[in-house]
Amino acid sequence: MYLWNRRLSKDDTELVIKRAQASGYIQVLLDLGILTVLLHFTGGITNPFIFVYVIHTTAASILLTKRRPMN
Repeated sequence: MYLWNRRLSKDDTELVIKRAQASGYIQVLLDLGILTVLLHFTGGITNPFIFVYVIHTTAASILLTKRRPMN
Protein backbone atom coordinates (compact mmCIF):
# COMPACT_ATOMS: atom_id res chain seq x y z
CA MET A 1 0.00 0.00 0.00
CA TYR A 2 2.82 2.40 0.85
CA LEU A 3 4.51 1.84 -2.51
CA TRP A 4 1.23 2.36 -4.35
CA ASN A 5 0.63 5.65 -2.51
CA ARG A 6 4.17 6.85 -3.27
CA ARG A 7 3.59 6.42 -7.00
CA LEU A 8 0.43 8.52 -7.02
CA SER A 9 0.77 11.94 -8.49
CA LYS A 10 -0.96 14.91 -6.88
CA ASP A 11 -3.86 14.65 -9.35
CA ASP A 12 -4.33 10.96 -8.56
CA THR A 13 -4.31 11.63 -4.83
CA GLU A 14 -7.01 14.28 -5.19
CA LEU A 15 -9.10 11.85 -7.23
CA VAL A 16 -8.79 9.16 -4.55
CA ILE A 17 -9.81 11.66 -1.86
CA LYS A 18 -12.83 12.82 -3.86
CA ARG A 19 -13.94 9.24 -4.45
CA ALA A 20 -13.57 8.39 -0.76
CA GLN A 21 -15.59 11.45 0.25
CA ALA A 22 -18.30 10.66 -2.28
CA SER A 23 -18.41 7.08 -1.05
CA GLY A 24 -18.80 8.31 2.53
CA TYR A 25 -21.66 10.65 1.63
CA ILE A 26 -23.45 7.96 -0.35
CA GLN A 27 -23.05 5.44 2.48
CA VAL A 28 -24.45 7.82 5.08
CA LEU A 29 -27.41 8.77 2.88
CA LEU A 30 -28.24 5.15 2.13
CA ASP A 31 -27.94 4.17 5.79
CA LEU A 32 -30.26 6.98 6.90
CA GLY A 33 -32.75 6.18 4.16
CA ILE A 34 -32.90 2.48 4.98
CA LEU A 35 -33.06 3.19 8.71
CA THR A 36 -35.93 5.63 8.16
CA VAL A 37 -37.91 3.06 6.18
CA LEU A 38 -37.26 0.34 8.78
CA LEU A 39 -38.30 2.58 11.65
CA HIS A 40 -41.43 3.64 9.80
CA PHE A 41 -42.60 0.08 9.21
CA THR A 42 -41.73 -1.15 12.71
CA GLY A 43 -43.70 1.34 14.76
CA GLY A 44 -42.53 4.80 13.75
CA ILE A 45 -41.98 7.28 16.55
CA THR A 46 -43.12 4.74 19.18
CA ASN A 47 -40.34 2.34 18.21
CA PRO A 48 -37.87 1.97 21.10
CA PHE A 49 -34.95 1.85 18.64
CA ILE A 50 -35.45 5.45 17.52
CA PHE A 51 -32.28 6.28 19.47
CA VAL A 52 -30.27 4.43 16.81
CA TYR A 53 -31.50 6.98 14.29
CA VAL A 54 -30.49 9.85 16.57
CA ILE A 55 -27.05 8.34 17.19
CA HIS A 56 -26.47 7.73 13.47
CA THR A 57 -27.57 11.25 12.56
CA THR A 58 -25.32 12.74 15.23
CA ALA A 59 -22.33 10.68 14.10
CA ALA A 60 -22.93 11.63 10.45
CA SER A 61 -23.11 15.32 11.32
CA ILE A 62 -19.86 15.11 13.27
CA LEU A 63 -17.99 13.17 10.59
CA LEU A 64 -19.34 15.13 7.62
CA THR A 65 -19.01 18.65 8.96
CA LYS A 66 -17.99 20.42 5.74
CA ARG A 67 -20.44 20.98 2.94
CA ARG A 68 -18.70 20.31 -0.34
CA PRO A 69 -20.15 19.89 -3.77
CA MET A 70 -19.32 16.50 -5.20
CA ASN A 71 -17.77 16.93 -8.63
